[in-house]
Amino acid sequence: MSETLIGQIDKILFEEEAFFIAVLKSGEKVSGSYFESAVSHLKDSAVTLKGHWEEHKKYGRTFKFEQIKVNQNELFFFLNKIVKGFTKKLTAELIEHFGNEGLVEVLDNDIERLLEFSGIKEKRLKKIQASWKKFRSMREIGEFLSPYDVSPAFLTTIATAMRDVEEPCAKIKNNPYILTSINSIGFKRADELALKMGISPNDENRIGSAMDYVLLNYCEQQGN
Repeated sequence: MSETLIGQIDKILFEEEAFFIAVLKSGEKVSGSYFESAVSHLKDSAVTLKGHWEEHKKYGRTFKFEQIKVNQNELFFFLNKIVKGFTKKLTAELIEHFGNEGLVEVLDNDIERLLEFSGIKEKRLKKIQASWKKFRSMREIGEFLSPYDVSPAFLTTIATAMRDVEEPCAKIKNNPYILTSINSIGFKRADELALKMGISPNDENRIGSAMDYVLLNYCEQQGN
């Protein structure tokens, strides 16, 4: 049974890839993974965590969370914290003008409209567009893969490699073995994920990918 903990992040004690350990203003220590931006952006943020308490050998009693939610307008948090030069004033103006959903729609499909606002020029627009695309992809893939116990490093590798792919989650769901085309992800890692996702051991994609793997290993061993 998971518990809920609400607090404000005071200090980041440890950070590696997306995993971090932090201490709240109230003194409790928390640990878990955050994929939507750099962990450092969480400092001073109010958060709601769902998870359970456990004993950490170095940090003592720690709340290990499976879910983290930033308790403020999430879009405001993203635009203000992650896109450099995106001031609080400009962020508030955009959300006020378009509304949350309207602004997401603009960022997704009609980003040129932001040029109507003073303070946004072509150079900044390109930066916003790149950050937004990466954020959307990371978030979507993170939510899709989180039930399958994927490590932060593995998730980051997948999200980074597939950030320009249309509908990455649908493609992975349809055939998890497409992940073998990503550097550093071989058949074994893709197969472990595919089986967790419920793919049949006799699935034709699995058999095809396994044959490629065996042939590649054979050719490498023979130097051929």
